[in-house]
Amino acid sequence: KIRYEYIARVIDRAAQIYPRGRTYSGEVVLFHASSQPEGIKSDRTLGWAGLVTAAIKIVDVPGTHHSIMMHEPHVAELVRKIDEHLRHLYDPFPSAIQ
Repeated sequence: KIRYEYIARVIDRAAQIYPRGRTYSGEVVLFHASSQPEGIKSDRTLGWAGLVTAAIKIVDVPGTHHSIMMHEPHVAELVRKIDEHLRHLYDPFPSAIQ
């Protein structure tokens, strides 16, 4: 719990000091928990659309933000989806028979 709270503080601080109006021009993959707690932004990009000028690919992962980071089977599903995305991204021969 202490580690989680520390990480939350670091993220909050990063958001505070991020230069207003600055955007990222590269593509982004957002691994999106399928169940969002009350109070979380209702848009599918969770607020990232205002910071990213290129495409945002949204990959749904079953569970809540907390469960996909901390509890099985949700962690395994998140890892599988990240692995799948990275394999596709870095596959030098996507049409080759494996």
